[in-house]
Amino acid sequence: MPEVDVDFPALTITCSPEQALERLEQAAKRGKLPGFERGAAGHLFEVDAYGAIFEYGLRAQASTSKGNTTLAFSLVLRRKIPAIFGVVLLLSIWPGMPMTDSMLRTWSTWYDSLPSWATQAWYVPLMVLPLPWMWLSWVRSSRRAANEQAKVQLETITTVLRDAMAA
Repeated sequence: MPEVDVDFPALTITCSPEQALERLEQAAKRGKLPGFERGAAGHLFEVDAYGAIFEYGLRAQASTSKGNTTLAFSLVLRRKIPAIFGVVLLLSIWPGMPMTDSMLRTWSTWYDSLPSWATQAWYVPLMVLPLPWMWLSWVRSSRRAANEQAKVQLETITTVLRDAMAA
């Protein structure tokens, strides 16, 4: 999954990564950390950072030294929704072309005199050319929304871990 280039402050805590996971898992069970999952290879845990269209995750990687644990955070794009969007966009272009051609030939007598490639000549560019700009707009707006949600999640994580250390 590609990481998004957003810098989040590292969080240094005085407990072990396993203790932090236990505390965060308890907070997640109380509904404070949506999408909390213990990490797999390469990261300690991940929480949801909702984007407007595409979904993101806020991942934490842990490093320990001198009894302290430092959590470094990164925002990661989840590929499932972009893949679905891409496939649907590509598959929706072709059925629309024959349907549009058929509709125009049925409703307009003058269009029936044109060759069949005439519809392809204007329809395909009309449908394909805007796609990169649409996609870029979707990615940017999703990234902004995910960044804001990640900040909220990071505040919750900081509060949970700081409160647990104080107790």
